[in-house]
Amino acid sequence: MLALDERWYVQQASRAWRNSAFPELRLFAGHFPSPLFRIFKDNGYETTTMYESYHFGETKGPFVDHYFIPGAPQLCRLLDERFHGVSFWGYCALVGRHHPGRAEITGAARYETYRRMINHLVYDVRSRSRKRPQFAMAHVYAPGHTSRSYHHDDEHYFRGFRWHYLRGSNDAAFFLNELLLHLDEHDPEAILLVYGDHGPLLSRNVRFADAPNFVVQDHFGVLGGVYPRDACAEWFDRAQERLGYLTLLDAVHTVLRCLSGGESALRDTPKMHSVVGEWHRLVPDGHLKPYSEFLYE
Repeated sequence: MLALDERWYVQQASRAWRNSAFPELRLFAGHFPSPLFRIFKDNGYETTTMYESYHFGETKGPFVDHYFIPGAPQLCRLLDERFHGVSFWGYCALVGRHHPGRAEITGAARYETYRRMINHLVYDVRSRSRKRPQFAMAHVYAPGHTSRSYHHDDEHYFRGFRWHYLRGSNDAAFFLNELLLHLDEHDPEAILLVYGDHGPLLSRNVRFADAPNFVVQDHFGVLGGVYPRDACAEWFDRAQERLGYLTLLDAVHTVLRCLSGGESALRDTPKMHSVVGEWHRLVPDGHLKPYSEFLYE
């Protein structure tokens, strides 16, 4: 999504697995240039990303204007990550290692974390909008997904995860509703794109050959929506009619076309229209499976 071009991202991701430097993490925190952020910055927007833990990095890079982590010391945000181990007697490195992981933030701690994120969106980002238009991207862990130890045949684990998933869904819905109420009152012309980054991963340990639809839809099938409901509606109708389906990447390009009056973000088509085995490591290597084989409502 941040790369805008699926082919380019597949190439970068394939290299990253060999080098243990997944590009998605570097793009989000601004340590690696994102074409999506660049488009908004070139059009006068100020860019902000935020996440609930240090998963995407401890500090912001030069390719995003603001990077917010609830609870991160302001002092540490100002330092390059390379100096965390030597500055202030290693304090920032210690904070980063012991900050609660995304799956460990639950209950009251999760509520407080999301409260800080919403407050940052509705107060800090809105205050900056008086000077420049704003592009903000907030990512949350809730409702969550299964752990690596999950097995699809374990009924006890499934029941526990189901409770965890429902609770996380309610948490996310509560704060999303607060954001919508704020936009209705203070920024009715804003466009909000809400989406899932992947499924709940209930198909761990299931072979692709045994249940291809389940594996692909569970990993990569997501729901998403645009608010207000009529925002860019004509452009989404056109994209749906042209393709017969929409991926998250299609949705992002559709919003960009809507904002630019029909201009494409790339010179040629950004899609391969296929699930790539070499990249996702779910489909047998060398196989290309069309998205159209895995459609869902």
